Amino acid sequence: MESVSNDKVETKNRTNLLVYTTRPWELLKTCFLVITWIVLGIHGELVGPTLKILAIQTGVTFTGISTILSVRGGGYMAGSIAGAGMQNLVKQYPEALLSLAFFIASTGQSN
Repeated sequence: MESVSNDKVETKNRTNLLVYTTRPWELLKTCFLVITWIVLGIHGELVGPTLKILAIQTGVTFTGISTILSVRGGGYMAGSIAGAGMQNLVKQYPEALLSLAFFIASTGQSN
């Protein structure tokens, strides 16, 4: 017979949030990832309603704005592929990679 550690057995017997109360780091990590996806969604969808204002302020046509947004999408794609490759390098600390990626994105947005 295969032996199973007590930790796995205890986790299977507990339900819902009770698992997280015994492991606060897992709860913090889950909250961090949920907030990250919410912020990423807001960041990605913020441009849509402000497209006309953005075109007026930059002095370009909607064609120019669509080109900029297409290039931005390509940047997200390249970043996702690079992040997937880097994920294998830092399997122990994926939160650090995510934090670094958002830090780089925020410094790029501020310039």
